[in-house]
Amino acid sequence: MKYKIIYHVGEKVKLSTKADSGFLFIEDNKIYIFGNNGDKIDFDKITNINMFKSNGLGTIIKVELVDKIVFLSVVRICIGGILAIENFRKTVELFNNLKEY
Repeated sequence: MKYKIIYHVGEKVKLSTKADSGFLFIEDNKIYIFGNNGDKIDFDKITNINMFKSNGLGTIIKVELVDKIVFLSVVRICIGGILAIENFRKTVELFNNLKEY
């Protein structure tokens, strides 16, 4: 499966946070993000997954890995990591798929 996403690696996310865009892939029991800036983030060691709704930011999935925290959301359109239109249905679908791993 392939999802068009925006994501941020860090401890927290707020309205002024600039997100990166890319794609999240789930294939052959591997999960990874391939960012448009060349980043590749493997989700080998997921410790916790949460989904929450934030005022002004929409629905966000928080994935805690052993060495980092990744916030992400599935989008329809993303303009420069600053303006994005979220795809709520696909974000919930991705959350449910991530919980299975």
